[in-house]
Amino acid sequence: MTTQTRYDEFAAFEREGWTRVAPRYPETYGRCTCMAIEPLLDAAHVYTGDRVLDLACGPGYAAAAALARGARASGIDFSAPMIELARAGSPAADFREGDAAALPWGEASFDVVLSNFGIHHLAERDRALAEIRRV
Repeated sequence: MTTQTRYDEFAAFEREGWTRVAPRYPETYGRCTCMAIEPLLDAAHVYTGDRVLDLACGPGYAAAAALARGARASGIDFSAPMIELARAGSPAADFREGDAAALPWGEASFDVVLSNFGIHHLAERDRALAEIRRV
């Protein structure tokens, strides 16, 4: 089995799982992950006017909190149902379904890139980290 095959299998496993649990996320995982958002934004020094990318955004809670601080927020996730939740919860943010290892934004598009419990769900973390540096 090639490395790429393993990445593809892991990505498919993650995408299927998060697609399945998306409708229940707010009352399950969301109750836990929300507790880390304000400390995460503080550690990332998110302020008014910052351009923030919420990577592996799920339902967009970190992006929503960045918006509440006056930042301009975008988010990306591989799960279409999660992006639907994010768009419904924060229509002022730019949420996109996509791959963190191939971000659809140009170089230096963001002041801050953060991820609230998302990095470990990415199959190709090295490529995603290179993309984070790029944008």
